[in-house]
Amino acid sequence: MVFGIESIAGKPALASLNITARSVAVNRIARRGAEARQNAAAEAVRTYAKSLAADHTRAYDEASAVAAKLDLNPPDEPSAEAREEQTRLRKLSGRAFDQAFLNYMIKNHQTDIQNFEDQVKARNGETSKMAERQLPMLKKHLEIAQSLKSGAAQ
Repeated sequence: MVFGIESIAGKPALASLNITARSVAVNRIARRGAEARQNAAAEAVRTYAKSLAADHTRAYDEASAVAAKLDLNPPDEPSAEAREEQTRLRKLSGRAFDQAFLNYMIKNHQTDIQNFEDQVKARNGETSKMAERQLPMLKKHLEIAQSLKSGAAQ
């Protein structure tokens, strides 16, 4: 999903423009953070959402800069799966929202961490460096979501 690089005509290219998909994904999470601040029941979930929004906005800016450096244009829309999840979350509020939001953040961050670790191992220039810089943030977000789900937000 995120950062596979291949060479096309001697120029680095991202397979399926995956880095740009990631930049949309982090921006999507920032927007979801704003929704969570409105729909969450637990103050801890609202605080987590605020942190997500700030951190992922910075990650989006970095991903956009890397994409621009590689002469790529990010897609403007999130994936169909992400749109479905946004629609589902918008219909929830209170504790039901908290649990669904945290479950999605856990699943999303686990997937992203695996993809970023794979990219770091691939040693593909700028995208691997960016993945390495962003991994601690992703791991922190996963740990917080897991902690909140296990009881702190109950």
